[in-house]
Amino acid sequence: MRYNKYCINGFLFVSKENEENKISQNSKISMNCTRTFRSSAKDKSPIDEHMTYYGVI
Repeated sequence: MRYNKYCINGFLFVSKENEENKISQNSKISMNCTRTFRSSAKDKSPIDEHMTYYGVI
């Protein structure tokens, strides 16, 4: 099953396909996230990297 709109935690996300023929578009998102890097499973000093993701649904 596929949806054109998603409502998650009070935020509305709209797919690019749903907005192709519309005047105003709002299908792009940005979100802040944290990635954790480890050199191995035994690494006791992981490094967190904060980054912003920009993309299209």
